[in-house]
Amino acid sequence: MLATFTRFTRCFTLSTRHVLQYSSHFVRFNTTHFLARPAALPSCLDPGCHSSIVHSDAQKRTIYALSTPPGKGGVAVIRVSGPEALEVWKRMVRPHKSRPRPTPWKLERCHIVHPENPNEIVDDGMSVFFQGERPLQIIVSEFIEMSSAPRSFTTEPTLELHTHSGKALLAALLDALSRLPFLRPAEPGEFTRRAFLSGRLDLTQVEGLADLIDAETEEQRKIPGRGAWVSETVYTV
Repeated sequence: MLATFTRFTRCFTLSTRHVLQYSSHFVRFNTTHFLARPAALPSCLDPGCHSSIVHSDAQKRTIYALSTPPGKGGVAVIRVSGPEALEVWKRMVRPHKSRPRPTPWKLERCHIVHPENPNEIVDDGMSVFFQGERPLQIIVSEFIEMSSAPRSFTTEPTLELHTHSGKALLAALLDALSRLPFLRPAEPGEFTRRAFLSGRLDLTQVEGLADLIDAETEEQRKIPGRGAWVSETVYTV
């Protein structure tokens, strides 16, 4: 039995020595190989890579949608909401009185152009830009403090494009918006969901708004008002 144990110990020692030698060789090889490689930034840290990054829809915070029923009509409204709403205005809106930035909360006449070809006028309409927040002076204990209050439905920067309504025209406008890489189509009810999540509307107001939109009779129209969904905060701009 002692001879068997001695033989086992010798085999284990040799095996361990081989493993250590192989590991040492492996470490030296990989260290040499790594040091021999030229230093390079990962592609995501390359300063020039941001222009080629394609964001998924989940990463795009700015949304757009047709806010009026599709079809033939005098006026259609397309709403854009999110942090890049101002960039959409710069890329697609050409006011008749040229200016570098929109005048907030003012409906103005404009040409709506294609973002990939500014010389292509898609429609002659109107636009209004809503700032996401406004400064207020509140006097508390003889101190003047600055706070912010939302001035759009979603509390985010919002752009509304008021255009003519027609199947081909609306298709062209929505297609033009889709060419902007930082935009994505809004999900059903997403504008109202953002208003709820930001505290602009409470749950009772959201339900009342849905009931008002779905109302088909005079009595149904009056019920949401009893639920007090119409508050001053909704319309105060």
